[in-house]
Amino acid sequence: PEFTKNYGPAQARWRKPGPQMILTLADRINVDRARSWLIGDKALDIQAAQAAGLGGAILIDETTDLARARAQLKDLVGA
Repeated sequence: PEFTKNYGPAQARWRKPGPQMILTLADRINVDRARSWLIGDKALDIQAAQAAGLGGAILIDETTDLARARAQLKDLVGA
């Protein structure tokens, strides 16, 4: 972006929907990406999760029925 000094194609992978942020963190903290989920508030978050090979992603934004989202998350984690 225009506001990021020295930003270019080599840095694009670090910005969503590029997966590098997720990949780097997962490696650093030894996360099983296939068993991990990302909760995001933008479509770019979901795209980044898919590009990083995460097991799933959930979009929660101003249109989300939060009671339904909580129930779905509870089902996912088996709580």
